[in-house]
Amino acid sequence: MDVMNIFRAQAPAKRDLLHYVHLEEANKEDDVALIYFLIHTFEEVTNARIAKGYEMVPQRRAELALTRERRQQGLVKVLKLDTRIIGTYCLLGADHFADAWEPSLLYFNSFAIHQDFHGTQLSQLLLADAHVEALKSEANGIGMTVFSELTGLMRFYEKWDFVTDPDGDTTSETGHLLGYRKSLSIEKVNELLKLS
Repeated sequence: MDVMNIFRAQAPAKRDLLHYVHLEEANKEDDVALIYFLIHTFEEVTNARIAKGYEMVPQRRAELALTRERRQQGLVKVLKLDTRIIGTYCLLGADHFADAWEPSLLYFNSFAIHQDFHGTQLSQLLLADAHVEALKSEANGIGMTVFSELTGLMRFYEKWDFVTDPDGDTTSETGHLLGYRKSLSIEKVNELLKLS
């Protein structure tokens, strides 16, 4: 299933952003730009006070800089406008996700869209692609943790059928995290693929 082409087919005009972006698996040439992108994007969220009470601590910066390791241990995809990274996500197996609580899940990690592209359905595109990739791997679902201060992000995930899973709640040096999970089905992919 080619998620990118399905989204493009629904774009109302050739000048729509979806006709100019491409989604690909990250490679080593993307590592430095991806580290900068992730740190910059997460700092923007913090500075915009979207995450009241959340502070970007050095340990979180170090976690975001592990791009090469995530690429070697799981699937990292990047969304590009020409050569500029404007979005990304990672799927990791439980053996490579520190806060994993169920081995049959794939863990969604390092999800980011550049702030200039919020509200453009690119987040929906990345979620749909992650769902398709998880289905291909025959995982039982997608799990993730979200900092408890990121209430807007939690609402976004809940809109796309992620539900809280208290088994995944944890506390780390960087803050309190809430566990979320999503079941997998082709019907849920089809819902994500409908531009609204």
